Formats: sequence, structure tokens, C-alpha cells
Amino acid sequence: MIELGCILILWLIVNLISKGCVGTHPCYALVLAIHNICKDEGSVTWMHVLHESNQMADAMAKHAISM
Repeated sequence: MIELGCILILWLIVNLISKGCVGTHPCYALVLAIHNICKDEGSVTWMHVLHESNQMADAMAKHAISM
């Protein structure tokens, strides 16, 4: 399960992963890697999670800001 805190980013990522992107796109290598992982896993669930309810992501974000 992949949890994201922004519904717009979730939509963009799912679109890029499902439709792919051109080889000149700056995120091509990342999109291709995620696409291959999803294909290898067989079943991937993407879901939106409110930032406030995702304590681990919140803690990691706060730690990154403090660095």
C-alpha cells in the first residue's frame, strides 16, 4: 500500500505510472522504476491519507525540515 498526503499528487503519480511518460521527461527513470515495482508486486493500492493522520510521514517531514 502506498499512502500519499496530497490528492493532486496522488492523481498525477497514478496517471504517470498507468500511462507512462516520454523518455525525455525529467522523472522518466523514477516513473519507470515505480512502474516496474508495481508490475512485479502484482497488486498495488494507492490511497490518499490526511497528513495529520499519517504520524510517520509527519515525523519524517519535521525531521527533514530541522536538518
